[in-house]
Amino acid sequence: TVSYTENGKTVTDSFDVQVEKLDNMPKQDENGAYIINNAAELSTFSVLVNKAGKTDAAAVLKKDITADSDFTPIGGRLSSINIKSKNNGNLSYSAYNYYGGTFDGNGKTITLTLKGTEYLGLFGYTKGAVIKGMTVAGSVNGTGKCIAGLVAYAESGTTKIVSCTNNAAVSGTNNIGGIIGSCGYSAVVEIADCHNTGDINGTGSVGGIAGDISKNTIQNSSNSGSVTGTG
Repeated sequence: TVSYTENGKTVTDSFDVQVEKLDNMPKQDENGAYIINNAAELSTFSVLVNKAGKTDAAAVLKKDITADSDFTPIGGRLSSINIKSKNNGNLSYSAYNYYGGTFDGNGKTITLTLKGTEYLGLFGYTKGAVIKGMTVAGSVNGTGKCIAGLVAYAESGTTKIVSCTNNAAVSGTNNIGGIIGSCGYSAVVEIADCHNTGDINGTGSVGGIAGDISKNTIQNSSNSGSVTGTG
């Protein structure tokens, strides 16, 4: 039930809300980090961040995982949603749930088969996240901008990517990278001990480690994959 003032009158309206049940909920360790053992738990973690708004949730991988074909990148944008009310009103909203927690890959590998338009990677949007100790394999293929193996786009704040490797083939248009695609103007990206071996293809701002990032430090990192830009 929602109450609001319109033309000096208080109006009360109501909406039907559907609560989504989360199956395959990963357990948490003594520090509160979610323990991810399989593809189903990885997908549930994505839902926790993207839909439940647990953007600061921490996670640790315990096994190598091949992600489900319908896996959604961790950290994303809720599309504009319009809900019709009982009195024919509309509740409309949209939101970004940037991932800002610590994701510890624990030396494990996640294999992706991602296809879509833009902002694709294991992580779609980050804001102050720490991502460490993992490898991404497989493929990430987009038809638009901001595509990467690890992080598609970093928003404001400092995103740290440490000791990560991308072996996945990555393709898109602009801002295409093995480790990160792009970042916001006020974002800081710190990359250390990261490596790319995957083939990276795009039209503009294409790189083995990064597509287009402004305020950044890249230390002790390397690329051995082919990089092709056609723009």
